[in-house]
Amino acid sequence: MTAYDADPRSPQWRVGWLAGASVVGVAAGLLVTLILLARRIAGQAGEISSGLQRTARATDGLWDVRRLNATLERILTAVSPGEPPATSAAGEGELTS
Repeated sequence: MTAYDADPRSPQWRVGWLAGASVVGVAAGLLVTLILLARRIAGQAGEISSGLQRTARATDGLWDVRRLNATLERILTAVSPGEPPATSAAGEGELTS
């Protein structure tokens, strides 16, 4: 008797169907898990992106600090031409009162 002639109710067929169903079940479970994780990651990426955009908008003014310091130094020099601009103890060129 060949495999093609075997009775579909035989134990070999049942083991085959069980093994096949198990493989399909595991593959389906992994696929669902992968899809759920991908959606979660996409959601987190969106939150991170919007947070970075808010941070960029909130810190835009910091890029103008160097220009502001240079302008204030020129103003101070123009007001008191005989004295050099006051510097901080660290010597970073910050204005002191």
